[in-house]
Amino acid sequence: MLANNYSAEYGGSAGGVVIEITKSGTNQLHGAAYEYLWNDAMDAPGFFAPILNGAKQTPKVGYNVFGGAAGGRIRRNKTFFFAAYEGTRRRIPSATALTIPTGLKRVGDFSETRNAAGRVIPIYDPNSTNRQPFPGNTIPTNRQDPVAVKVVDYFPHPNRIGDNLVGANNFREQLNCGHW
Repeated sequence: MLANNYSAEYGGSAGGVVIEITKSGTNQLHGAAYEYLWNDAMDAPGFFAPILNGAKQTPKVGYNVFGGAAGGRIRRNKTFFFAAYEGTRRRIPSATALTIPTGLKRVGDFSETRNAAGRVIPIYDPNSTNRQPFPGNTIPTNRQDPVAVKVVDYFPHPNRIGDNLVGANNFREQLNCGHW
């Protein structure tokens, strides 16, 4: 590994250069397998861990990185193969807070959309002269983009009142796993 002051043959890099050398194949089958495991069995609870029945609780986590590699011959002294695989499985609970469109915004009604000072944010008609806002701060159905109308269906519905006047963080969810 070259970290700095390497010659021009390696080009320019903001980080470093990794030099790898591979050998030609072998007539014998060779391989390797590995696994990195992290779970809650050997973890200590964090400083801010919740306390239940007088004891700090360790969160349930699971993180595995595993893989293997194998190489060998296809035709003696002529053709060889090499294959490798690495997989990751992660199960780490986490809370997610999002700001998503409210029921009114989903249908084009922005009459309750406010700034931090509590004033309604006007939605302007892009086809108007002199920058006129939409009446009632509502975009008419026939002026809404059909793609946007379909895309908004992929958002979940709010499950809580927002944290402030703007309505930020109106959706929270406890995720129990990234993918497993």
